[in-house]
This record gives sequence, structure tokens and C-alpha cells, in this order.
Amino acid sequence: MSNANLNTSNPKLNTAELAAPDGSLLSSQPQPVSHSRSTWFMLIIAVCGWAVFCYVGLRSAIEIWAISEIFQHCFFVIPGAFYLIYQERTKLAHIALSPTWWALPFLCGQIAVYVLGLAGDIQVLMHIATFSMLPTLLWAVLGNRAAYHLIFPLCFMLFAIPIGEEMIPFLQEVTADISVYFLQLTGVPLYRSGLFIEIPEGRFLVAEACSGISFFIASVVIGNLYAYMNLRSPKRRILFVLLAVVYPILANAVRVYGIILTGHLTDMEHAVGADHLIYGWFFFSLVIISLILIGEVFRRGDKPTNQLDSRVPNMAPPLFVSTVNKRPFYSVLGLLLAGGLWGLSVLDKTPDPKAVFTVNFANSDVLHRSLTPTVWQPQFADSASQELVSLQRRGVAYEVFQVSYDGAQGELVGFHNKLFSQARWTLESVFSPGLDWPVKAQQITSVNSEKRFVYFAYWFAGEFYTSKTRVKLAQTFANLLNQSGAMRMVAVSFTATTNTEQIEQYEEIVAAVFAEFSSGVAYIALTKHEVLEQRRP
Repeated sequence: MSNANLNTSNPKLNTAELAAPDGSLLSSQPQPVSHSRSTWFMLIIAVCGWAVFCYVGLRSAIEIWAISEIFQHCFFVIPGAFYLIYQERTKLAHIALSPTWWALPFLCGQIAVYVLGLAGDIQVLMHIATFSMLPTLLWAVLGNRAAYHLIFPLCFMLFAIPIGEEMIPFLQEVTADISVYFLQLTGVPLYRSGLFIEIPEGRFLVAEACSGISFFIASVVIGNLYAYMNLRSPKRRILFVLLAVVYPILANAVRVYGIILTGHLTDMEHAVGADHLIYGWFFFSLVIISLILIGEVFRRGDKPTNQLDSRVPNMAPPLFVSTVNKRPFYSVLGLLLAGGLWGLSVLDKTPDPKAVFTVNFANSDVLHRSLTPTVWQPQFADSASQELVSLQRRGVAYEVFQVSYDGAQGELVGFHNKLFSQARWTLESVFSPGLDWPVKAQQITSVNSEKRFVYFAYWFAGEFYTSKTRVKLAQTFANLLNQSGAMRMVAVSFTATTNTEQIEQYEEIVAAVFAEFSSGVAYIALTKHEVLEQRRP
């Protein structure tokens, strides 16, 4: 029988249809859509505009990536996300790209958050807005259907946000709890005080480096990437991502347990010093490799839940397919970016010259003035001025630290600024003293079993604050109103004690120091002309 007879006998078959063995019809692969050059041109313009608009946020994020080993993987996140998008080019070739209005409300909110973060020097807000704005822009230009297929690469860009250090205290506590539990199971005698674990052979501190934050963040990023690239079943993907969250925490606790147990069995000859670091890096590699091997187990028998024809990549249900004209969309997009740039220009902060002056405590005996390291040494960077003074009042020796920021450079309330050196000290407890002043107190412990009390508060616009959130919001709104954003902090440190009468004496001194500090800052805030005017009868 000829081909012509075949086509005549079955007129329903044509070049766009295929016959299955059972006689049913299957659609052939959809024909690629010819995307206009203007769409790709506007996509490039959107990415370049994002880089220019978010320059400050990008620069500060890159600085954090470069100096912190916790976030050095972030350098590969954005290039990796674009590579994942490139891998989806076959699916994109069968999707009509059409801009959508649905992304604009999100874009407006992100621009507002970015301007707010820039106004208040809140880096976490700037970083969140910066790296969430890029996928939103891509969504706006490519449209809903394309964004649906690219949902993981777009969300993967959020891993570029340098966030997660806030989990370090929690991970330190969890690591200490689990390692102590394992040590008790193996019969190792120990005494725990906060994050210090003491065994007969020596004393160990579960420091920031022992928290496993690097393990945790790297495992979560790699776990999500592996699940997307190698697993198809949604259940398996979710289970593997959850495993990638829990596994590094347990593994790091086992690592700390192994270090302490090795020190116990070898009388502290091994697993300390350089051995400690080498063991940590080796264990980190082992954790990542074992996580990937576990992922290979997850791949066995893995099949997608919805068995679709693999030849038809364009099967996702449309969300809100937009058919709007591109010109008004790009006009609104340009207005949004222009408005955001205008907002950045009017938020140009000027430094407060009075921030370079510190308060002199004349009612105390000054024993020593220094910024060199002492027993208790706060760590604050990029400040306008700071001073650490050893004082004595009524026979009680104490130290007062004050630091000020001019509102234009540096950030007082930031995770990188520390009230004590975490290489030497660890936080044991936080409490509120019985004072009329809004003051918060901490008790810290050193590796040499030294204990100290640290009383502190933030000063802004004539008021004391103990909440970082409240003082940061107050500074942000002041900057938005074009007011001074200069901020100060004062901290008083004593040798810790359990004597109630001595603690009451400490609190009396703290109240006197804060009253003197308040008067001193108020005097600094006055100009010479105003001081002379006030002194006239």
C-alpha cells in the first residue's frame, strides 16, 4: 500500500500528530515560539538596571561574602541561578513570553524596603530587597508561565542573601546539648557551664566556629540544589531538603563530641590546636560527600508523580496569563525605578560632627584610658569615636566603654559589633537590673573561668534604648525625615559576684554613670553659641 493511500485512509493524521500503538493520537512536540528581540533586550536592561539601582546593597553584600567564610558560597549563587535558567531554554522556547502586571506590587514593596534599609543602614533589609528584586524583575519581564517553569532558579537567587549568622547562638546551644548527651552516654565525666564543657583533662568552649553554621548553610544550599537537579518526586524532594537541614546539625554535634572524646582519651595530645582545625575541615568534606551519597539513595526508584509526555515541556497550568501591551508596562517599570533612584538621592545622609566627642566622667577616679585590648574588650568597627576607661568609685573598680556613630558611615546596631570578644568570652545569661534607667545586663564567662557583668544601653535622640529593633527603627524614621541619625552606646563592666549587697552597689554606680552620660551627651549636642546663651543671666 502506498503512502498516499495511507494518508487518504486516515485523514485525521497529519504532520502535527502521531499514532500510538493502540490507535490513539498523541500531540507532537510543540513548535518553538519566536521570541522578539525586544523581550531579551528589556531583560538585559532590567538586570543592568537592577545592578545599578541596588549598587549599595550589592557592594555591602559582596564585602560580607569576601570576609566571611560562612557566605563565600554566595559568589556562585547568582551565576548558578542563571545557569539553571539557561538549562531550561528548551522549555522557554515553547512558551510565549509576555510581561505581567502581577509582579509590580511586589516590586514596589521591594523598592520601599530597599530605601528603608538604606535610610536606616539596615543591611539585612537592603540585602533581602536586593536579591528578591532580581527574580521579581525577571518574573515581570518574562511573564507568569515562564516564571512558573523557572520558579526554583528564581527562588535559588535568595540564597545569595548573607543571612543566617543570627542562628549561631541557637546552634551553639544545640551542639553543646547533643555533645554533652553523647559524652554522658559514653561515661565521660564532665561539668557544663553555659557553652563551656569541662572534663578532667581540660576545658572546651563551643565557640562560634564550633556552631556548625558553615556546615548548616552549605548543606541547605547543596541539598536544595541536589533535590532540584536529581529528584523528581515532590515528596522525595521535600524529605531530602528536610534531611539537609537536620543532618548538618547532628553531624556537627558528633564532630564536637569526637573532639572532646579524643582529647579525653589522649590526655589532650590530639584534637586541639591545628588538629582541631584539620579535623573540622575533614569532617566538613565528609558531611557534604555523605549528604550527596544519601541523595543517591533517594534517587533509587524516583519517578515524578505526574507522568506527562516528556516531549511536551509546556504542560504547566497558566497562572494569570498576561496579554497587556508592553509599552505601558515598561513605562510603569521605568517610573518605579526612577522613583526609587530619586528616593535614594534625597536620603543622602550627612555626618554629625559632634559624634567624634566622647563624654568625660568627672565624678569618678580615672585609673586608665585606653583602646588597647584589656580583660574585657568590646569590638565595634567603623565608629566615629570610641573609648574604654577604667574607673573607680567608692572603692569599686569598673570599666566604661562608649562608642558613637555619626549617622553617615558605619552601623552601631549590627551583628558584626560585639560587646565582648567571642574568642575569649561567652554569654552565660541576660537579665534586667532593677534600675529606673532602661538598661540591659549580661553575664559573660571566659575560658579562664572569669565572670563579668556588662550593663549597656543605646542612646539616640535624647533617649536610652535596650531593644536593637526599636532603636534601629527610630534611627530609620529620623533619616527619612532628614534628621540626624547619630547614635551612641554606653556599657559598664564589673567583676561578677553573687553578693547581693555588692550587686546593689554595682547598680547604684551604673545609675550614676548613665545619669552622667546623659548629661554629657546633652552638653555635646549644644553648640558653643547655645552654651554661652544658656550661661547668660
